[in-house]
Amino acid sequence: HITIEQERRIQRCNSRRILSIDLGVNQPLASVMLLDDVMKYHKFYGKEIKNEISKREKRYSQLQKSGVEEPNISRYTKRINDLIHCYTKEIVSIAKQQNCCIVVGDITNINKKWRNGRSSKQLRKKGNRIPYFKIAQQLLYKTILEGISIVFVGEEYTSQRCSRCGKIRKANRDGNWYACDNCGYKQQADLNGAI
Repeated sequence: HITIEQERRIQRCNSRRILSIDLGVNQPLASVMLLDDVMKYHKFYGKEIKNEISKREKRYSQLQKSGVEEPNISRYTKRINDLIHCYTKEIVSIAKQQNCCIVVGDITNINKKWRNGRSSKQLRKKGNRIPYFKIAQQLLYKTILEGISIVFVGEEYTSQRCSRCGKIRKANRDGNWYACDNCGYKQQADLNGAI
């Protein structure tokens, strides 16, 4: 193994231009480009990851039922890792082109919250399938290599907080949509969380 140490200069975060990433269950990655707190661009990533995870689970179940003790499903895992690499590479290249910093929701303790029973079994099952830590780590090292600043912020109540008025109410989130009863703002829920 060869280790190379290089000095990197990381640009200061430009608060006018922000590429915000929301890590979620329905949309594993929702990215929003904010210019002066106004959404200029958005894109969803992760549909392919969810499909590969589903295929991997079905194949694993089939192999176990057929009597294979240790099913080999590494090709699905490799495909998932490749997709994560492609998504993070695209996000970092957009941030570099737009000269903005990246803000990512910090979900380090989300599994503890799910394990403590604060969410439904179905949500825990969906959420534990997606490799959030791997996504965050790839974003971190790729931004450092490109000299882009990255900030991890708490994700508490981002799915319940209105991105326009700031009111927090659980009932405002209905599936994939967010509708604020205070100011009337309506948005796709993952985009609202990213903003």
